[in-house]
Amino acid sequence: MASEFRASLAAFVQPSHPVVQHILLDSADRLGADASSYLFDPFRRAGWVGGTEGVNKALYDCLAREYRIRYAFEPPSYERDCQVIRPPHVIIPSVEKKAGVGTCIDLCLLFASCLESVRLQPLLIVVREGESFLHCLLGCWTDLSERFEPVVTDPGRLIDAIRKAKLLLLEATGVTGRAGKVLSFNESAGLACELLHEDRFLFAVDVAAARQTVAPLQFPFQPGAVEVIRRAEVIAREEGYATLETRHLFGSFLLYEGAEDPFMEQIFSYLAADRTFLLGIYRKISRAGIRTKGAIPRPTLNYRRVLEDARFVAGDEGRKFVEKKHLFYALLLSPSAFVDRFFREAGTSRGQARQMFQGKYSWTKKIPETLFEWTGDGEG
Repeated sequence: MASEFRASLAAFVQPSHPVVQHILLDSADRLGADASSYLFDPFRRAGWVGGTEGVNKALYDCLAREYRIRYAFEPPSYERDCQVIRPPHVIIPSVEKKAGVGTCIDLCLLFASCLESVRLQPLLIVVREGESFLHCLLGCWTDLSERFEPVVTDPGRLIDAIRKAKLLLLEATGVTGRAGKVLSFNESAGLACELLHEDRFLFAVDVAAARQTVAPLQFPFQPGAVEVIRRAEVIAREEGYATLETRHLFGSFLLYEGAEDPFMEQIFSYLAADRTFLLGIYRKISRAGIRTKGAIPRPTLNYRRVLEDARFVAGDEGRKFVEKKHLFYALLLSPSAFVDRFFREAGTSRGQARQMFQGKYSWTKKIPETLFEWTGDGEG
């Protein structure tokens, strides 16, 4: 890779990608109820004996033991000196099946995405493997600090940091069995240290330092839609749910905070009601969930289908990214007893709301009718 493009590898570290969030939830389960909060809370993590190594181990063990990931060469590239990089949703196309494929760089980027998502500072370390091949190792600083060197070219700096326990290394392909078996966390760390030699080292990308000029590539959700999704997760936790459901996604639209949201104002206008009235209905029919202390809400299948449908809806409009309107329309298409009751309490129905939406947005006419094949109430 040309030196001027090396830092651009950080763009493929996508900490907000939905697949990354699923992996983090699965990893948190491995830590147990008492320690899972340390994974997501960097302030609490500072006093945790497991520290950075504990987070890395939880992620590694999760992918090694709960997921079935095979090492596979990248798809063919017809550009000279280029390699196709798989994004998280291509590495693991189905989080339900927990299976996937990837190269060393694919898996290092996936690991780095997870680490950055929980406020750690990963590195991508590129070394020579034999005469003709390059190999990528994963690094992670054990302390949080301001970073000013996006591309590290001095191997001695990294080797010294490893000796001082300031840098942790992992062989990401250890989760695939490429070495003849699936490596344990300690075996992966040991192999990575063996592969980092001064005569093999090419460069390392410090993701935290690279963020000064290189932002993550967007996955198919615009920031407004991402905010709705994240707020739904907060609502589920606050209401005590062990599951993340469509009701929480719907509530996220109603509980939107900050500047007036023109999109939701249109919805309120259709319902001939103000936000306060509709919030009252939402709280009236909401019920507290029951969950084990410390558990993290897990998305239901219906919730995941809404996110997937939103992608299809956006695509049918010819959009590359999911907007809030696509997410809300996907909610109207998905069966939900809670959403049905909400509209009844508001004096209308989900079907009428959908018709209003279709009358306002012409792109809804492009949606295949097969989306309406689901029947029954579904989950709330």
